Amino acid sequence: MNLSSEFKKINNSKPKNYLDEYTNNIDCLIIRNLSKFDLENTELLMSIAEFRNIYNYAFRNRFVANLKSTHEWLSNDFFVNNKRILFLIFNSSNTLLAHIGLFTKNNDYLEIDNVIKNTKNNEFKMYEVLEGVERFSIKKFNVKSFRLKVLESNNRALNFYIQNGYSVVNKKNQKLLFKEGVEILSDTLDKNYDDRLLTLEKNIE
Repeated sequence: MNLSSEFKKINNSKPKNYLDEYTNNIDCLIIRNLSKFDLENTELLMSIAEFRNIYNYAFRNRFVANLKSTHEWLSNDFFVNNKRILFLIFNSSNTLLAHIGLFTKNNDYLEIDNVIKNTKNNEFKMYEVLEGVERFSIKKFNVKSFRLKVLESNNRALNFYIQNGYSVVNKKNQKLLFKEGVEILSDTLDKNYDDRLLTLEKNIE
């Protein structure tokens, strides 16, 4: 199965709740794909940009996102390469509460990607959506292995993944650099590192 081709079908489709049959006890939410039809939805793109800025510490490249940069990322990368899909989670008032994605490098595994949740919101538990994404991926794409990357300093996220069956399989030291005013964590062999990038894995029996 060509996962990029399958991702393209989802990205080019109208917004749809692909996770409906794979999630339980969260009927109060609207969970649907980020679609090419959303490109001109400035309110939604601003919400995604604001999420990025609030939780910037969770990313290796810590730039300030805005409407223009988000639109360019989606137009020139996301919907062109189709290496990712992104599920958006809204409440009944259509407020964006979280998003979670999938990223493909090859057909052996899928990487859990772009997991962000408003930490002030208690309307649902993120593990319920994560489990739904895993079940969907197993059924839809026939994958049995998941990976993700998380910074060691992001204790909340790291503990969340470990509690949900993920184990650390690799560690890379990170050095904080500044390029054109942007903070970037880059792989380093320096023992005086600033953070570590952890790769976690979960295999489904």
